[in-house]
Amino acid sequence: MTEIHLSLFTLVMELAESPHHKAYQNPFYTALHQRIRQLLAKAVAQGETRDLDVSFTADAILAAIMPSLYEFQQQTRNFSRERIMAGIRRVFIDGLRVPTQHTTAPGMKVETS
Repeated sequence: MTEIHLSLFTLVMELAESPHHKAYQNPFYTALHQRIRQLLAKAVAQGETRDLDVSFTADAILAAIMPSLYEFQQQTRNFSRERIMAGIRRVFIDGLRVPTQHTTAPGMKVETS
């Protein structure tokens, strides 16, 4: 997903203002949510991420990339695209990753990410 997808996300946000949170039930949001859930579930099953609430985490990721927040961060906070992407990566990729352990000497382990 890139900046070219902002118009689709904007539509989602407009629908969010309608009653009963229809934005979160539209086909675009549902498809994205399902794909993110699948990827997260696979990562958990393979031991690549910490144990987590997959559905909630998918919603949190989608919330972090909504156009209104992205535009606010760029226009009001003067965040660069790179800074926004680095923050998302730090929270939703690095923050969920299970640290790997390397043995440095007999019986000693060092955790790394």
